[in-house]
Amino acid sequence: MQPTTPGAHVRITVEGIVQSAQAGEITLATGTHITCHRSDVLVEVLKPGFQPGDVVWDGRRNLLRVASRDAEPHWIGPDGYRVHDDEHDPSQLRLIAPAERPTDTP
Repeated sequence: MQPTTPGAHVRITVEGIVQSAQAGEITLATGTHITCHRSDVLVEVLKPGFQPGDVVWDGRRNLLRVASRDAEPHWIGPDGYRVHDDEHDPSQLRLIAPAERPTDTP
């Protein structure tokens, strides 16, 4: 394999489960962190993440996915406390009750 040098044409493939995402930054459950501030980077979502209304089991308790106007989507535990995405490994969450999804038919 040739060394990577300026001017080389490359394709970089990184696959994993998103642990956190913000404008220009993605961190995967594996610890891979990607920072890019250019619009020519294509991110293809292979499987959508959790949606508000989803209920998951984290190995200890059920968590409900919620969204609020003042914060990023997060989880609420049975004790009512907010659980942020970076507090657990999303690949370990098991969906037990998906939120009702709107249908396209009236």
